[in-house]
Amino acid sequence: MTQLALSPTQQQAQPIFSRIEQRVLDIAWRDSRRVPLLSQPAFRKLRRLFGLPEQLPLADRRLEALRSYALRALRCAGLVSSSDEEVLIANGYSYEQVTTLRIALKVRQVAQ
Repeated sequence: MTQLALSPTQQQAQPIFSRIEQRVLDIAWRDSRRVPLLSQPAFRKLRRLFGLPEQLPLADRRLEALRSYALRALRCAGLVSSSDEEVLIANGYSYEQVTTLRIALKVRQVAQ
């Protein structure tokens, strides 16, 4: 039986980030929207009263690098340094992933 070659439009695109990475990005988006709430004096007092931590890092350093980058980009209107991007690359992300993430975060901020 012969196989038919699929055209680029017929081929199924592979996601650039895994499901867990997409979930981490969703968490970063949610956390970035909570920043004004977390900085209110009443919340700071409650956090001290109950001993709640500021924010716990993720156990996987690769995912923590992704979350930290996304949080910085979302809080700083997409202005992240090249050293922030180098941290992602050092943790195993490709240039394509970093570029796609940078563009996606800027688009998401504009759409707010």
